[in-house]
Amino acid sequence: MYRRTAILLALGALYPLALAQEGAGAPDPGGDNRYIVVCTLDGEVDEAMAVFVERVADYAEGAEGAVFIIDTPGGRVDSGLEITKSIQYAGKFCPTIAYITDGFSASSAGALVAYACKHIVMTPSATIGAAKPVMLTPQGALPGDEKTVSFLRAKFGALAESNGHNPDIAMAMVDEDIELRAFKVGTKVLVKAMDERPRAATSRKEDALEKFIDTLDGEIPLPDEVKEAAKDLVRESVQGEEQEDEAAGTPPSAPPSLTDAEKYGGPGDVFETYPPEGKIVSARGKLLALTASEAREYGLIPEIFDDLDRVLSFFSLSGYERFDYEMTWSEIIFRWLTNPTVSSLLLLFGVGGLYIEIKTPGFGVPGIVGISCLVVFFGARAVLGLADWIDIALVIVGLGLILLEIFVIPGFGVAGVAGIVCVVSGIVLSFLLNDWQLPQYQWDYERLTDAAYSLGLSMGLFLVFVAVTWKILPHTPLYGRLVLADEQRAEAGFVAQTDQEEEAAIGLQGVALTMLRPAGRGRFGATTLHVVSRGEFLAPGTPIVITQAEGNRYVVAPVSREADNAPREKRSPWISDS
Repeated sequence: MYRRTAILLALGALYPLALAQEGAGAPDPGGDNRYIVVCTLDGEVDEAMAVFVERVADYAEGAEGAVFIIDTPGGRVDSGLEITKSIQYAGKFCPTIAYITDGFSASSAGALVAYACKHIVMTPSATIGAAKPVMLTPQGALPGDEKTVSFLRAKFGALAESNGHNPDIAMAMVDEDIELRAFKVGTKVLVKAMDERPRAATSRKEDALEKFIDTLDGEIPLPDEVKEAAKDLVRESVQGEEQEDEAAGTPPSAPPSLTDAEKYGGPGDVFETYPPEGKIVSARGKLLALTASEAREYGLIPEIFDDLDRVLSFFSLSGYERFDYEMTWSEIIFRWLTNPTVSSLLLLFGVGGLYIEIKTPGFGVPGIVGISCLVVFFGARAVLGLADWIDIALVIVGLGLILLEIFVIPGFGVAGVAGIVCVVSGIVLSFLLNDWQLPQYQWDYERLTDAAYSLGLSMGLFLVFVAVTWKILPHTPLYGRLVLADEQRAEAGFVAQTDQEEEAAIGLQGVALTMLRPAGRGRFGATTLHVVSRGEFLAPGTPIVITQAEGNRYVVAPVSREADNAPREKRSPWISDS
C-alpha cells in the first residue's frame, strides 16, 4: 500500500516535467500556409516568460509577422535581456510589433522588451517608460548603482537605434539625469537630449578659480576669512551663470537636424507652439514615462489602436492565418516552482525526506518524497535555463560524499566538508543565469540574494523539522500511529532458541491441548508450546512428540507413529515437572 502510494506521489511530482514544452498547435515553417504569430506577455518578466518567448520566437521563421502583446509591470532585467535576444532572433525572419495594452502597460523591463521590436503601438490608456533599475531590500526599493544604470542606458539606446526609434527618448526612460526637449523641425516634432557641456564648463571654471586661490595662498599667505570669501564669490558667480543658462534654455549638443526629424520625428499635427529653446519633455531629475498620446506626438509610435484587429490591418497582416500563444499551465507551474519561497520548501522536503530515510531502515515514502522534491527543484530550473548539468552533478557528488562520511568513514572530516560545499555550490549555481561568472550588475546580486534567502529559509525550517521529529513527535499520540512502539523483551519470553536448545527439544513427549489443524498448542511437562503437525489433524489429548525444532517453531507427530524409533525421554532447561 505504502509503496504504491509512494510511486504515485513520485509520478505526480515528475509529471509536469514531461509537459514542459506543451503548447498550442505549432505552425509549419516549411508549409505553404502564410501565418502570423501573436504572443501575449503579461505578468512579471521572469525566467518562465523568457523560455516562453524563446519557444514562440522559433515559430517566427516563415511567418509574415510577430506581434507581442505587452502588459507587464516589469521584473527581472536579466530575463528581459534574454527576451530581447529571442525577439531580435524573430526579427530576422519577419517584422516584430510590440502592442502595449492597458493595465501595467510596459513599465521597467517591459519597456526594454518593447524596444526590442521593430514597431511599437499602444492602446489609448497605455503607458511606457520609467525603466530605471531598482534593488528590492528590506528597507524598500533602492536605486540602482551607476554601473547598472549606464549599462541599461546604453542597451536601451542601442535597441532603439537599431529598430528605428529615437534613442534619446529610450535612454531618458532609464537615466533621470537626461533632459529632453521637443523642437519643431519642418513639419515634424523632434525630441532631443540636452548637452551637459555648459554645466561642465562652469564646474571646471569653479574648480580652476578655487585652485588659483589655493596656489596664491601658497605664495602669499592669506587669512582663512579672505580665502573663504573669495571662494564664495566664485561660487555665486558660477551659480549665476548656470541660472542664466537655464532661463535661456541650454542648447542641444547639435542643432535639431531635418534628417533626425524625418527619421525619429513625430507627425507634427499637434496644434501647439514650441518655443525656440524647445519644450521640456522630461526635466533633469525626472524619469521619462510617456502616455500613448505623448508617444505619438514625439514619434515613438505611429498610431494609437484600441484593438488588435486594427493593429493587424495597419501593418497589412489581417489576411493571414493567426496563431495565438499564451503561457501554458506547465510554464505557469514552473514559474511558481522557481519562486524563492517555493524553492525553499522543495529543498526542505527534499533534504528532510532523505534525512528520515537515512535515519530509518529500508527505503519507503520519505526517500521517494525527498528524491521527487529535489528532482522537481532542479528539473524546473533546468527547463527554465537556470540549472545546468554541472549544478545537478555537484549536488549528486556532494550527497555521495556526505553518505560516504556517514556510513563508511568514521568521524567527520574532509569528505563531509567537501560534500557540504558541493551541495551548497550546486544549489546556489541553480539560481544564476550565468554560472561561473562573477556578479557584475545589480540583477546578479539579486539572484545571489534569492539563493541566500532560499538556502537560509530551507535550512532554518530543516532544523525545526529535525527538532520536531526527534524531540517532540515521540511524545505525541500521532507517533504511536506512525511507529511500532511495542518491544519484545527476553524477560517476556521473546527469545530465539540456540542450536543446543533446538537439539535438546527434539524427542520431547507431551499431549495436544487443542485440536491441531495442523497448528495448535501442546503440553510438555509444565510448559505449553505452540506446535504444528506435519499436516494431519490431531485431536486434543493425543500423545505427541517433537520431531523438528527451528527457532521457536516446533513440529510434532503422534507418538504411536513414532513408537518404533522414539527417542529416550529428554529434559530441557525450559521444561520443569512442577
